[in-house]
Order: sequence, then C-alpha cells, then structure tokens
Amino acid sequence: ITVFIMTIYGSYLYLETLGWGFHDRGEITRLLRGIMSNVNLFSSQLLFVLPFAVYTGFTDKTQWRRFAGLAIIAALVLLIMLQTRAVFAGIMGFAATGIVLGLWFRKQLGVSKELSRIVVITMGVLLLGFISLFLLPSGTHPLVARVQSMVSAEASGGRTLLWKMTGRMIADQPLTGVGAGNWTLEIQPYYEPYGY
Repeated sequence: ITVFIMTIYGSYLYLETLGWGFHDRGEITRLLRGIMSNVNLFSSQLLFVLPFAVYTGFTDKTQWRRFAGLAIIAALVLLIMLQTRAVFAGIMGFAATGIVLGLWFRKQLGVSKELSRIVVITMGVLLLGFISLFLLPSGTHPLVARVQSMVSAEASGGRTLLWKMTGRMIADQPLTGVGAGNWTLEIQPYYEPYGY
C-alpha cells in the first residue's frame, strides 16, 4: 500500500507540475516541490520500499498480489520519469539480484518454476533496457542523457573520480574497511594523485 500511495502522490505532483512525458532533469528539480522537499530523496525512498511490494507479489495468494504488481509497475515508471541516477543504479542492482534469486535460489525461496521464469525474464529485460541506454547516441533523449551521465566524467561533477578513489580505498582495506563515518577522513590521501 505504501508503494501505491507514494506512487499516486508522486505521479500527481509530477503531472500537475510538469505534464506528461520526459522532461529535462534540471526542470524537474527546479519545478517539482513538495515531494519530501527533494526529488532525489523521494525517489530513493520509493526505491527503498519497492522490495516490500515485490515480496507481497511473491508471497500473497489473494487479490493483493495483483495490486502489488500494479504498484510495482507504476512505481518503476515514476522512478524512470524522475531520472534520479542513484535510483537508476539501484534499479539495475535490483534487477540483477532478481535474476540471481530467480535462477539459483528459487527452491529455497519456495517460488514456482513459472513465477521464477517470469521474474528472470522481467528483470533481464529491465536490466538490458538500462544497459542499452548506455549504448545509444548521446543527446537523443533526456533519459538517455541522464543515464549516460552516470559514467560520464564531464557530466558527473567529479562523481566518477570519487568512485575510483573509493574503489582504491576498498581495495586497500577490503575486509575491515575504514570504519563507519570515516570515509571523509580516509579519502584525503587518495586525492593526491589527481592534484587536489
């Protein structure tokens, strides 16, 4: 129910403010107010509650299964329209996890072969859809540009550099990490090779 309510509210604000269709992300951020004060925060929260709807879709044997399915589809459409990069990465991870669970842990989860096949195909299509957006020519559509900006050094505002430095930090301390809240302190030496 939470996913459905959040999706209805978010969709209403989106359509009321911007109208139907894909819009430039700057326009979305500038004009869309009232959704937890920030589009990124709302999108992340909606992605966070999405697995609960998926669980209901798998385990419930009543009409709630269909309701959960509709809520999931509506939420994914809204999340794609809101164009939050972290949520795009989360959706890709969600789809990859669904494929792994559907293929290797079907019996342990008590999921039928038919339902497992549906999940694997659906998640595979979702994952391939996002991956294909990286391969399209840039500038063809606002959604394509937004997805491609996830890995573009020019458009990332330094995000990809932070990912590289964080990856090196993880490689240096893979088991123990640097401790909760210490990333900002421990990342400093990794800036030096880049002249910062």
